[in-house]
Amino acid sequence: EILVTLKTSTERLEVRLGPKPYLEERDFHLSPGDQIEVTGVKYRDIDNMVVLANQVRKGGVSLTC
Repeated sequence: EILVTLKTSTERLEVRLGPKPYLEERDFHLSPGDQIEVTGVKYRDIDNMVVLANQVRKGGVSLTC
C-alpha cells in the first residue's frame, strides 16, 4: 500500500492511496515535495488522522483510487 504524509495548513494527515501495483499500472508517480489534491474519507486510526483516498490529483493528472 502507498502511504503519504499530507501537510495542510493546520495538520499532517496520513493518506492511503492504494496498492503500489495499481498506481504503477496507471503510470502515476509521486515524489517528495509534490503538491497533490486528495478527495477521500477522513477518519481516526488509533492515534492518527487518516485519509482513505478516493481521488488524487497532481498537476493536470487525476487518478481514481
